[in-house]
Amino acid sequence: AGEAGQLRLAFEETTGRDMNWFWNQWYYGSGHPKLKIDYNYDDAKGKAMVTVEQTQKTNKIFRLPIAVDVYNGTNKTRYNVVLNNKFDTLYFNYTKRPDLINVDADKILLAEKTDNKTEENYIAQWKIAGNYMDRKEAIDFFAKKSMPELAKGLYDKYSGLQILTIQKLAASPYKTDAAVLDRVAALAKSDNKKLK
Repeated sequence: AGEAGQLRLAFEETTGRDMNWFWNQWYYGSGHPKLKIDYNYDDAKGKAMVTVEQTQKTNKIFRLPIAVDVYNGTNKTRYNVVLNNKFDTLYFNYTKRPDLINVDADKILLAEKTDNKTEENYIAQWKIAGNYMDRKEAIDFFAKKSMPELAKGLYDKYSGLQILTIQKLAASPYKTDAAVLDRVAALAKSDNKKLK
C-alpha cells in the first residue's frame, strides 16, 4: 500500500491533477463498469442525445473520463466528457445528422459495452473511424448481423483484422461467395510470398 501511495503521488506530480479518485476506483476498488449506450436524433431540433447507463450489478458508480467523436463524413469533432452517474445524457447539436457518434473514441475504457449503434453507424465507423478497435467492432457487428459488409475486413490494412474476418466469414453465408474466395486466395498467395 505504501508503494501504491508513492506511485499515486508520482502520477499526481506528473499530471498536476488529484488522482485520488482514480486510485480508489481502479486500484483499491473492485469490479468494472458495464455500459449500455443508446442514441436518439431529433432532426427538427438538430439535437442528438446519447444516453449512457452503467448497468453493473453492484451499487458502485464509476467515474469515466472519455472522448466522444462526432463525425460528419470524415470531419470529426472531439468532445471530452466525464461519465459519473448511473445515467448520463450527452447532447450534441447538428445541422446535418451525424454519420457516427463514437463513444469511447480512443477505445481505452475497461468496460463491457452494449453499444446500440445502427447498421448505418457501423458502416460509417468502418469507413471513417481510424482506430483498429473501431474496425474490429464493425467487423464483429457485421458478422453478428450476417451483413455482406463483413467481407470489407478482407481489405483491412492489418493482417489481424483480415484473419478475424476470414474466421467470421467461415461461419457466415458468404463463405462460398466467389469474390470472397478470390480475395482469400489472393491473401494466402501474398502471405506465402512474404514467408519465403
